[in-house]
Amino acid sequence: MGEGGEGGKERKNVNYNRELDEIKQGDENHEQEDEEEKKEKEEDKKDEEEHKKTEVKDEELEKEERGA
Repeated sequence: MGEGGEGGKERKNVNYNRELDEIKQGDENHEQEDEEEKKEKEEDKKDEEEHKKTEVKDEELEKEERGA
């Protein structure tokens, strides 16, 4: 009867460890997604700044053309 109890504990430990591994993997995936999202936001911000610079240059060129 002692052996049956031991096997049950081992099974529970295996299941528990498996669940812990799944949780850890999920956390790692979320961290990776957060990093990717952060990079995308930084790229979007750079693109937006570049777009603003281009708009200013375009406006300056239009003013020069009108004045010329």
